[in-house]
Amino acid sequence: MTAADRARRAAEYLAQLRRAGTLPAARPRSLPADLAPHSEQQAYAVQRALTQTLGARVGAWKVAMSRATQGSAAPIFAEDLYHSPAQVPCVIGDSLGLEPEVAFSVRCDLPSLPDGGHYRQAEIIDAIDAAYAAIEIVVSRFQSHDGATPLDRLADNISNAGLVLSAPCNDWRRLDFRTVPLELTLRSADGVRVQHCSRGGHPLGEPLAALLWLLNDRTHGLGGLRAGEVVTTGSYAGLHHAARGSRVSVDFAGLGAVALEVA
Repeated sequence: MTAADRARRAAEYLAQLRRAGTLPAARPRSLPADLAPHSEQQAYAVQRALTQTLGARVGAWKVAMSRATQGSAAPIFAEDLYHSPAQVPCVIGDSLGLEPEVAFSVRCDLPSLPDGGHYRQAEIIDAIDAAYAAIEIVVSRFQSHDGATPLDRLADNISNAGLVLSAPCNDWRRLDFRTVPLELTLRSADGVRVQHCSRGGHPLGEPLAALLWLLNDRTHGLGGLRAGEVVTTGSYAGLHHAARGSRVSVDFAGLGAVALEVA
């Protein structure tokens, strides 16, 4: 089996898991051994094949960083982009994973630079159209996100299932994203209320670092970014879970508020 055939078959397997609608406990822990990727390059090949298999259009990108020079990325499909307030259905199980994030959209194409060239941060800032308060929706197609291998999670678009965006903020440069006040409120259907308040909390301190990494370290695999695409840059408050009937709101002071209901 060629590498291309392997990526295509893994993508077809993941596509079937997306369609099946079975409960997490009845789903596999990971990809079958003969389809599982053995390198990041192979995992990204599965991502590309999955986009083709689903006939999907990329509308945004998820970035997850372990440090300033190392991270991973995955496409977010245009059909999974929502504008606040949104009603988002549970398609696997009875809850959604949710992460409060800061996202950016770009006003112009940012193609891969020749000869391994790198964008400067000032160039990227000039290309940003708007910033957004965002809620990333996290749903593993396996039994659990943590139970799958890191490469299988990467192949599964890092468990992304969508992104909810606030109204665009064009005056975002005045904000200090390292210390921006954040308030997350989750109200479940049975009346339980969970609240998280903090100042800052991005894993790298500065979310623009994730956008810089995406363009300069992953851009050659992606072909760059296209005008209008959105990049979400990592959770400010870890992962929260919301069951059906829950209402969730996230407010980044001065940036915007975003809300969703889990259906």
